[in-house]
Amino acid sequence: MRKLYRVLILILSATLFTGCGMNPVEKSVSEAISRETIFFYQDNSDDGYGPGYYSYPNDHNKYRTNTYDLLSFSVEDAGEYVYMKFKFNEEIKRNNTLFGRWDQILIDVYIDKDQQPYSGEEKTLPGRDVEFNKNSLWESAVLISPLKSEEVKDFLDKRYEDLWTKLHYKMGDLIVPDFYIVSYDTITAKVPKRYLGTPRKWWGYQVVVMGFDGNLQTKDDLFTMEVRPTPGDRNFGGGSSYYGNPNVLDILDGSGKDSQKYILSNYEINPIRSKARFASLPMVYESKIEGKEKVDLEISKKAEEFLKREKKKDENNKKTEKNNITSSEKRDECVKQMRNILKAAKKYKKDNPDDTNITIFDLILSGYLADTPRCPEGGVYKVADDKKLKIQCIDLEGNLLHGMVE
Repeated sequence: MRKLYRVLILILSATLFTGCGMNPVEKSVSEAISRETIFFYQDNSDDGYGPGYYSYPNDHNKYRTNTYDLLSFSVEDAGEYVYMKFKFNEEIKRNNTLFGRWDQILIDVYIDKDQQPYSGEEKTLPGRDVEFNKNSLWESAVLISPLKSEEVKDFLDKRYEDLWTKLHYKMGDLIVPDFYIVSYDTITAKVPKRYLGTPRKWWGYQVVVMGFDGNLQTKDDLFTMEVRPTPGDRNFGGGSSYYGNPNVLDILDGSGKDSQKYILSNYEINPIRSKARFASLPMVYESKIEGKEKVDLEISKKAEEFLKREKKKDENNKKTEKNNITSSEKRDECVKQMRNILKAAKKYKKDNPDDTNITIFDLILSGYLADTPRCPEGGVYKVADDKKLKIQCIDLEGNLLHGMVE
């Protein structure tokens, strides 16, 4: 049975680095030379304390000042791979029992690939106790964990199947890399592009930094060290005994020096999880979309303009719709739309053969579609690019509404 989520486990053994006549060292040097920085963000320093009043666990030798203070984040395109670099304001402590990696830091990277309001996933991974602004939701997430990817996969398969199936059908890919480079203060994750897709200039990012606790594996948590009222041996202090406060130490603040404090302190606690209000995170975007008009970093402004245009289109469409249109006619119209999308997708694929993650937004932005295609019955169109291009019309529960065209 096909699940509504895809956990992409990247087992990067030495064989993956051995190519035609090129040894691992030569290939690593080649990738380093050919990397192109797609996204770089310099974060504020000395802000690895969540909303500003969190305190570190009691072991100050292990959890040193600024351990969780992210200084910069970058995304580099290196051909078949994408490198994500996380530079911190403190040396990254190693732990020999965790495969020579680290044992304190847990990182999520959430990616908005289309800049469309209400398009994507609002919820974060369990235990973060934050969510995303509806104007900038995510399509893909990368989980940076000290654990082996097989362990994460086994845990998700055994414990979280029910949770994932309840999430919105637009739930994006969860990518769990297994190859990292850890230097003095920097963690670099190597992600195959065939899973993530080719990074675009218009992609938005948010990095969520947390404490790592491999023992926390419940339905409401995924390796996230908790923030409680007072610090302990395996928890931070400054939170609440109720639900609501973020279990997050640092994010990309996006605008000003105090914006992180404002974002992460904007929550309401409650003894019942479903009634708590969690902090809402923004995405951080580049200022340009492939050399076109500059995009306001405050995505809410762009979202407001987008919604106004869409509302006006809807009103015009309602005036011209016939009230007596049959379900058969609606299906025929939807199939016609899917054929038009498929035609555009084939042209786009021909011109961009390396793009394995085509979206409707790609087709519109690149000029292959003149306008946003609309299903007469409110379905959502999706481009599937397994071995053969397919266009699907999906309802709000993730089921095929009007089938597919290929």
